[in-house]
Amino acid sequence: MVDLHRIKSKKVKKFLIDNRLTNHINLKSYGSIRYNTSHPDTYSRHFKTFLLKENIEKVWKAYKHIHPTEAWNGDMVSYSMGYCRRQDKVSYLEDHYTGMEAGQIIFLNLNIFGITNLAVAHEIEEVNELEKFFKLSYMKHGKAEGSQWIRLVSTPEGHTEVRHETLYKSDSSFRDRHIYPIFHTRAISEFHKSVKEKISSIKR
Repeated sequence: MVDLHRIKSKKVKKFLIDNRLTNHINLKSYGSIRYNTSHPDTYSRHFKTFLLKENIEKVWKAYKHIHPTEAWNGDMVSYSMGYCRRQDKVSYLEDHYTGMEAGQIIFLNLNIFGITNLAVAHEIEEVNELEKFFKLSYMKHGKAEGSQWIRLVSTPEGHTEVRHETLYKSDSSFRDRHIYPIFHTRAISEFHKSVKEKISSIKR
């Protein structure tokens, strides 16, 4: 069973309870609603780049191994718990983290300008060491569906450009066009800033 006492976010606790995700059997069968390549025209696209003045191998290692509590630790987005399908194991804030791998599910709390909180879940669907990208997909019972790709590309100067692409949709075209891009930009900017700060702290 999931130990709800070890989860700080009330919204995430409620999300787990409401969707019957407090036991390992249901967590293991919890499905994603990824980007469907058969209907590309039904999705909206969000794209943003970030530049890190480090070589691609160092940046890749940082993205792959940063602890979720450090990666998702901003004013808007905070990490609540994780689940690994391969190990059939739930992890909490203070637990050891061995690195990002396919089949991990992360549960996050979104603070919307201090007015309300939302619980969201993403599954890491691919960690491509050769091509240097991660793929994450949205999980069922959320507000949106689709996938995100975080791609690392070397620049001529020896730095690393991080390309964050999201293909998404919800039941509201107004939300997809006008609301989602604002909050998504802020959320992913917090995440990439945290990784950048992690790399800087290692250098010192």
